[in-house]
Amino acid sequence: AVSNVDSYVKGFYQMIETRKQQNDEDWLIVIVSDHGGLGYGHDGGADIPEIRNTFLILDDASVESAGQLDQSEQVDVVPTILNFLEVDINALDLDGRNLIN
Repeated sequence: AVSNVDSYVKGFYQMIETRKQQNDEDWLIVIVSDHGGLGYGHDGGADIPEIRNTFLILDDASVESAGQLDQSEQVDVVPTILNFLEVDINALDLDGRNLIN
């Protein structure tokens, strides 16, 4: 299953790189899990760091190269994407934080 998804991501990534070059576009690629690595269900766990912390990959020039965060949480995804889209996240009442510079 992981290899299958990896091949889809690779094809998608190549397609985006082509668009970026041809159209001078700026893309933020975000790959994130829906919950952390403990348990299999989707009920409860908001207070358990192993469930609340997520797997997250960000790819864009604004993301520090080879950077690795100590942790990311589901609530960090929305502020990160909004910040990339140049939305003033300081004016919003969001629980998460922006993960890119």
